[in-house]
Amino acid sequence: KIIATVIDEIRHSIERYEPRVRLERIREVASPSLAKIRLELRCRLETGSPPEPAPAGDESSADAPVPERPIYILIDTARQQLAVEPG
Repeated sequence: KIIATVIDEIRHSIERYEPRVRLERIREVASPSLAKIRLELRCRLETGSPPEPAPAGDESSADAPVPERPIYILIDTARQQLAVEPG
């Protein structure tokens, strides 16, 4: 439940404060420690160009291509620290 809340807050903040960034995917991934939460984000910068068309027969965005290099957010709950790492 905590992770779902954090993901919702990140999604909301990107939509509100970074309107040129489109969040393609956010999910929890394996973490180096039980006291750390690691989230993987894949985003696109909106350039004003029309979006790429979805593959034929694919109506959902779940299987749509996403950027190759993710961004990782690492939340250290024991030390109450947050770090952002490139993929």
